[in-house]
Amino acid sequence: MAAHIKKINALSPSINAIVQLPAERALEEAIIVDRAPQGRQSALRGLPFTVKDNFETQGFITAIGMLERKARCPRMTPLS
Repeated sequence: MAAHIKKINALSPSINAIVQLPAERALEEAIIVDRAPQGRQSALRGLPFTVKDNFETQGFITAIGMLERKARCPRMTPLS
């Protein structure tokens, strides 16, 4: 995970691909997943991915490409 974050930090300023990067949270969650018992780990464990800000997610700005929503940061994730 650290290698992916390092690469994102190196490239993102020039291409603006990642608007919000919860690096500390990602590292913490990666440690938790790595410590899970063998039979309880997902086949996709360790696969980095990004999420478009179309879905409200607690603690993340959900602008959906609209200036009037540029500061919308939900307190909770729906259905969580």
